[in-house]
Parts: sequence; C-alpha cells; structure tokens
Amino acid sequence: MKRFALILGMLGSTGCSELPEVEYHRAGFDLAVEFDHPVCEGTLLGMEDRVQRVERETGMGHETPMTIYWLTGELERICPRPTSGCFIPGTQIVASTGRSLHHEIVHAVLNTRGSNPFAEEGLAEALSDVAVHQSVQERRSPLRELSQTPKDARHGDLDYDQAAHFMHFVRTESGEDTVAALAAAIDRGDSPDRFVSLLERQFALSGEEIERAYAKAPDFYAGGSSEAESITDFDLIVGTNVSLDCNHEATFGPISEEDGGMYHLLRIESDEVIEGTLQLNADPGVRVSLFREVDPDGKWVQDWWRPDPGLDPIHLRLRHGAQAHIRLLPESHWLLMVQAADATEAKGAYLRLVP
Repeated sequence: MKRFALILGMLGSTGCSELPEVEYHRAGFDLAVEFDHPVCEGTLLGMEDRVQRVERETGMGHETPMTIYWLTGELERICPRPTSGCFIPGTQIVASTGRSLHHEIVHAVLNTRGSNPFAEEGLAEALSDVAVHQSVQERRSPLRELSQTPKDARHGDLDYDQAAHFMHFVRTESGEDTVAALAAAIDRGDSPDRFVSLLERQFALSGEEIERAYAKAPDFYAGGSSEAESITDFDLIVGTNVSLDCNHEATFGPISEEDGGMYHLLRIESDEVIEGTLQLNADPGVRVSLFREVDPDGKWVQDWWRPDPGLDPIHLRLRHGAQAHIRLLPESHWLLMVQAADATEAKGAYLRLVP
C-alpha cells in the first residue's frame, strides 16, 4: 500500500503534465478525466460491469479499487512508451484514451506483468469484448506465438488481432475454467512454455490437435456486451423510439474526448433481408448512423465501446426529416447508432421502416 501511495504521489507531481483529479467514484474503480464533457451513465456502468465480469470469469479480485486516468494525450506522463493506454504492473493504476479503456481495465484485473505478451494482450482483447476478424489464411501457428518471450515480442510486431482471435477461440471452446487458469498463470508470471502445456491440459488435446481445431474456428467473433440491446425488422416496421439522456444507463458518452456528446447503440438482428425506406424524426442536434460491424474482407472491425461509422465505406447518416432506401443483408452484422453532439440535455429520435 505504501508503494501504491508513493507512485500516486510521483504521478501527481509531473509539473506541466499534471494529472486530473478523480471525479467519479464507482464500484471497482475511481475515474479521473482530462476533459470537460460529462461521462454518461452507460459508459460508467459498462466500466463497472467490465471489472465485475472479468473478476468473476477469471477468479481474480483486488481489495483496492483501480484508479483510471482517462487522458486526451501525452500518456508518457504515466506510460513507459508512446501508446493509447497502459497498466502499471504492481499497482492499480491505468492510463488510457477512451478507445482502450476496457482493454486496460482487463490488464489491471489480471495484474499483467509482461511475461507472456501474446496471452496477456489476447486475453485483454477477448475479455474486453473486442470484435475480431481473422481469416484462415491469416492464422499463423498460435502456440508458437504463445511461446514468445517478452524479448521476442519487443523485436517483432505482436499481432493483436491474432492474439485476440485465438483467445476468443480458447474462451469459446474451452470455457471459463481455461480462462481462469490462464489468468492465474499470468498473475504468477509463468514462463511462456508453461502456457502451451496449460492449454494442452485444459483442452485434453495435444498442441497439434488444438491448432487443427483452431484452423476450423469462425473467422469473426462479435464484440460488445452480452446484454447489448438488439432490434429486429419488426421493431423497425412498427417504429422504434430511442432516448438519449446522459444520466440513463442506456446512454454512452462522450463520443470522443475532444467533442463530447452521447450515443445509443443497437444491433439489428434478422434472419431475413431487411429492405425498405428508413425514416427519421428527431430532436435538433440528433443524427443516426447505420453501418456494418465488420468488413467482409477483414480490413476493419468496429469497437463496440467506441464505434466509428466512418470505417464502413457504405455507412448511412440521417438527420431529422430525412429518409433513405436500405437493403440490409443479415450476415453483415449491422449496427444503428443514435447520437447527439450535446450531452447536457435529453434528446430523442423515432425510426420507422416502410417495407
């Protein structure tokens, strides 16, 4: 505890790069933000849920809440090198931009030490529900990657997508017991070769058999909360009301550290093609974006927690009074994002599909 307090004191005395004060006290973490926009209730609850779900699935837990610094830049004030986020081993201190918040939360729960980069980064991606796409042709031998030492990783590019995809596979096929066993190995700082033996025991398969099974795994693992709200073509045809209120658990924000704002994200689920005219009535300052979660060619995948409609070249944007013809194929994993530039007052939108 003394070491933890000393580190906090050192980080707080950084001259012109002074760190922000804690503004939010939530279950499992304290949050300091380096911007003036409010952090909406959905985002805070999502972070709470992330801590609790990872603790529950891995069997890890900490008496001291983590301290999260949500920064806009210059993470080198805390992090050892230029990055979008980091966790400092031996502490409960996280520094991050918004895009990697959930990833770093997982590192803090697991108390990662850097002893096995492939396992640590892969689990941080999988347990933060990052969607990932990896074709069979892109899959190198994951057990060889799992045997990488920290020195090996520093001399080559660690493939986060492959690490995430393989850990999604492990989690799906072998379950929480294996995830908990991997988490314990990370917490102990086990050497890389032990991770391969651990997986062979958990799967009750040889390394070659595990890799053959992995070669048959799906290309795409969806991201986002397991409790994520979904709508169907029926919901759209009868009409869907979406409320934006920064104090409500279904509203997330800020959209970005620079611009603030708030948003509500929905998945569209249907076994059939959805086709018709999509109409929007909304309060001033509200717009709707319709876009795919994953590129069929595997060049990009959306982050559920910080979605970027612009990644999809065929995305659609609508404002109040607008309408557009849509044709949505079910295999394309469509997302609907209702957003407002200002999070200081409640807003609303009404969407209707005319087949």
